[in-house]
Amino acid sequence: MLIKALDSGVDLAKGSRFLSYGYSEDLSLTRKIGNRFFLLLVNLFWSANYTDLCYGFAAFRKNAIEKLCPHLRSTNFEIETEVFVKAKKLGLKVIEVPSVEFRRQHGKSNLSVFPDGFRILRTIFREFNEWGIDLDHTVIATPFNKAGFQMNPSREECENILSSLSSPVVIAISVLAAGYLKPVEAVNYIESLPNIKGVAVGVSKEYHARETFKLLKENLV
Repeated sequence: MLIKALDSGVDLAKGSRFLSYGYSEDLSLTRKIGNRFFLLLVNLFWSANYTDLCYGFAAFRKNAIEKLCPHLRSTNFEIETEVFVKAKKLGLKVIEVPSVEFRRQHGKSNLSVFPDGFRILRTIFREFNEWGIDLDHTVIATPFNKAGFQMNPSREECENILSSLSSPVVIAISVLAAGYLKPVEAVNYIESLPNIKGVAVGVSKEYHARETFKLLKENLV
């Protein structure tokens, strides 16, 4: 299917486990969540419409390889992300086709979820920075909560990244961890973090809204 897709005139054909008729028998929940998060960033930053990202099943035209190779620098699993981001930045025509990933029959994966996840995240922001956009003056909305809910690659890594930025505008979302945390727990955690400039919360009942907004006003405003 990849070779046939190249015949349609595109530069690069990539497999997707999330198109119709595509699926994976070997993708853990943690890896799936991480892939979705990175996919969201790449599609947002480069106006892409990829449905899969951390998956290296792809076919290239010779001229596409010649354009890509001088710009590639990754040496680990983040190379997949770098290739597909660079393809967009270089204006290459990319198409996705359904792909099936069967369960591994032998051996163990060399992928380390959190170290490799952090490398992928670092690659995305490095590519973003190379456009000359200053992240210190960009508004970033991302999950931050004591439970680590939806924080990828991990709560600790996200906290480290937050601390490393010199003057970011970060809006914390998912602070209540989908209702898992009490408002006072959520606010105390957010208050302990550096560089949080705002909070976005969702509430379903009036008394909950009053309690949450009161705490936010008393501790964060």
